[in-house]
Amino acid sequence: MSKTRNGRSLSHLVYALFNLGVFSLCVCVLSGCRTSFDSRYRIFSVDANPLTRVVTGSTCSLTANTSACAGGVERYAFGFSGVCRLSNGSTTCKSKFPSAFNLTSAIFTDITATNTTIPTSFTSSNTTSLPISKIKHTHVQHLSTATSTLLILSTLLNFLSLLISLFYPTCLSSLPYTLTLLDTLFLIPSIGLTYSIFRNETGLLFPGTKIGAFVSFEIGFLLLVAAAGTRVLWVIDAPCWRPKKLVPVREEAWVEETTEMGQRMMVRRWVHAGWVRR
Repeated sequence: MSKTRNGRSLSHLVYALFNLGVFSLCVCVLSGCRTSFDSRYRIFSVDANPLTRVVTGSTCSLTANTSACAGGVERYAFGFSGVCRLSNGSTTCKSKFPSAFNLTSAIFTDITATNTTIPTSFTSSNTTSLPISKIKHTHVQHLSTATSTLLILSTLLNFLSLLISLFYPTCLSSLPYTLTLLDTLFLIPSIGLTYSIFRNETGLLFPGTKIGAFVSFEIGFLLLVAAAGTRVLWVIDAPCWRPKKLVPVREEAWVEETTEMGQRMMVRRWVHAGWVRR
């Protein structure tokens, strides 16, 4: 009996820790680029130099202390709660939830704010020939809204599962399993939608560019993958979700037996009393 209780207590503890971990990961992903502190949870980042060159046709060069890019920005970072600008070791962020993940808007905001000169060849009449004209920013905005909604639902489910883990003696129940499975169905599509956002915004601006050159996924995307992977492993391999074995139950009872001399007498025997799942 003590082994059974210890096994259930361990299963209960592991279930609570898994929920707390996934809940924390989802909160971090959702808060990406909300503040300079949350910039570490960005989904992806882009080098400002090639971004400026692709968007406006101009180039920017880096010196020891300054950058000729728009606003002195060296790198743009995008998360679900805003956009951050990294320059000279400092980080500034503009919060907006859900984030638009609009690279073009970010670079032109800085160009306008700093009165950076735009080449005369770049005018509203010839933007249709530039890569930015092919980006469907409205589509990306819808993808961002859908992904943010799924992540919010996942966060709420994780919080609910965490509360349930405090009251359920074990995770051997259909309710915790249903919540975990539903959360998995939220997180897995979130990865695909996030990757779609990345490809729709950067793929057209930098066609054929390998990830990691000057466009790269960041820790926020890895945290999202980790959250989904944790849920998948828990659903598939968690001990408390494995089918219980059907074992016989025996109990001691009085039964009537006949001796070799033909006498009847009552004796105590172990008899089959049914089946249980353990």
